[in-house]
Amino acid sequence: MICVHKLKGEPLWINPDQIVFVEGGHESVITLVAGKHVITRDTPEQVAQAVREHRAKILALASRLIDHTVSDGDDVAEVRRLLRSVPDRED
Repeated sequence: MICVHKLKGEPLWINPDQIVFVEGGHESVITLVAGKHVITRDTPEQVAQAVREHRAKILALASRLIDHTVSDGDDVAEVRRLLRSVPDRED
C-alpha cells in the first residue's frame, strides 16, 4: 500500500496495483481500475515515486525471503515484520 494525502492532509492508503493513471492540476486525481477516483494533494510525480519505492521494497523483500526460509529456529517476528503491508513511520 502507498500513502497519499486527501486535500485536507489526512493520509489515505491505496493499493498501487489498482492505479490506472494520475492526472495533475491544482489537485491530483488518481483513477483506479474499478473506475473510482481519488482526489489527493500529492502531485503525480509524488504518487509515481511512492509506487516506485513500494515496488522496490517488494523486490528487496523477495530477495531476502528467497535466502531465508522460516524454520523452527527462525525469528518469526522478524519475518512478520518484513511481510507487513503498512510500514511503521521508521521504515
